[in-house]
Amino acid sequence: IRAKFSEQLAEKVAPAHADEAFLLGLFSLLDAILDQPMTEIVRQLPLSEELSAALIGHENTLGNILRVVKSYESASWTSMRKACARFRIEQDILPNMYELAIEWADQYKASNESIL
Repeated sequence: IRAKFSEQLAEKVAPAHADEAFLLGLFSLLDAILDQPMTEIVRQLPLSEELSAALIGHENTLGNILRVVKSYESASWTSMRKACARFRIEQDILPNMYELAIEWADQYKASNESIL
């Protein structure tokens, strides 16, 4: 869900980064999954400098996309408004994007369950 949500947001605010935004969302929880610092993880992965920087919390286009996504997921509305203001986007578009990301994830899961 986070990967697709990030990708959709990038398509709106920075289309050239949409593919990297998907990876950003996908990899954004690797530190928790692997129980390792994100700085160690990104050193081991062949990622662009901007993507690596965003994953470790630096402020760049991808980092700001991740801030919007995390703020929305955690209902940190003040933080979300600030992050949206950086992109000059209306926060009203986020619920629909999130819903579409959930639908995409549900469809992906259903298509893979039929294979098993």
